[in-house]
Amino acid sequence: MTKAIEDQLKAIQKRIVPLLKRASLASKKKKLDQIRSEMEKPDFWQDKEKAQVKTQELSRLESEIKSVENLRKSWEDLQAMAELGMEEDLVITVRKIEKELDKLEVEAFLSNPHDKAEAILSVHAGQGGTEAMDWSQMLLRMYLHYAERKGWQVEVVDQTAGEEAGIKEATLLVSGPFAYGYLKGEAGTHRLVRRSPFNADHLRQTSF
Repeated sequence: MTKAIEDQLKAIQKRIVPLLKRASLASKKKKLDQIRSEMEKPDFWQDKEKAQVKTQELSRLESEIKSVENLRKSWEDLQAMAELGMEEDLVITVRKIEKELDKLEVEAFLSNPHDKAEAILSVHAGQGGTEAMDWSQMLLRMYLHYAERKGWQVEVVDQTAGEEAGIKEATLLVSGPFAYGYLKGEAGTHRLVRRSPFNADHLRQTSF
């Protein structure tokens, strides 16, 4: 086994051991069993809003448990490959496990109770007229594509079209694991500087 691969394995071990300890699989599985027991009760669906919250929590817990168990299995496979000297398979598995680690480390960082919740995301055209409205629609498409890649559900609650192009504003309800945690950093102003297609002289314009 090459020195480079040995260094990668040591780096992965340094990241994975504390992450598996923090995962609290036992407590998550206990909570999962509690929710399943509640769902078996005849009156579970009488309060639909409460039942929906519980089913979403169930789905989130199942996803978190599966991710951690997959990571642990990948780590065990990696150790077995190292013992057998399977360098080609090692390289492929190292890449896979590093991606899994990146995802789980981000989610471990999102420890605020609200981070796991749904998010309400609003896009508003600021200064820049039609150019700003076009920019707002570009941002909206970006967020919709991002949500699709994350496997989130998105409901367009409200949307107002611009007079000439783009949108004046739009509001989305984003549902999915850690939707708020991932999106909370998007608060603020997004600026675009470009040669405007809405200007006859194609002058450089800044919009917000």
